[in-house]
Amino acid sequence: MKNKIKIELYFMSLSVLFFFLILKTLDIPIYIGPDMQFVGWKYLLCENIIAIIFICLLIISIIMRKRFQNSLSGNTDISSKILRVKNINYNYLMFFVTYIIPLICFDVSDVREFIILIFLLIVLGILFVKTNVYYQNPTLALMGFNLYEVDMTYKGTEINNVIVIVEGKLYKNDNINKHAIDENEIFYCKTN
Repeated sequence: MKNKIKIELYFMSLSVLFFFLILKTLDIPIYIGPDMQFVGWKYLLCENIIAIIFICLLIISIIMRKRFQNSLSGNTDISSKILRVKNINYNYLMFFVTYIIPLICFDVSDVREFIILIFLLIVLGILFVKTNVYYQNPTLALMGFNLYEVDMTYKGTEINNVIVIVEGKLYKNDNINKHAIDENEIFYCKTN
């Protein structure tokens, strides 16, 4: 279950990449004139196979985003109190600049580069899940989530340097209900 959420978060992080690759590969001929006519669905489908693949991947990532929000809205653990809070939203930007922008430069119309891109995304996904940096998801920032590193009390014990993904803002002395994504390392939280 936990790895499934991690994989979904990683896949969601690629939705921005999918969107830009759709814009890059979509080929819709535009001509405005007295003799203009529709080129036909067959032409549009045949000329936009790669864009259609990325449209499907974008739709899947949107579905995963909805599943993520729904799966974490149910049962929560007991309330915890924030002792220290540090905003680490810069991780969103680092992920975007380091991974998304360079991947847009692949020439996906070349079969070899398309295959290399797919394998690269798979390897990156494995690394992101294994090294627990899947939370550095720029899509979450676009959805209004913030990243924090916090110290908190939980069942009378202090837990330090926990990564928290929260909708909205988080402040010292806030009480939160948490969902563990990765035990005692990364939580999705809602403020009380």
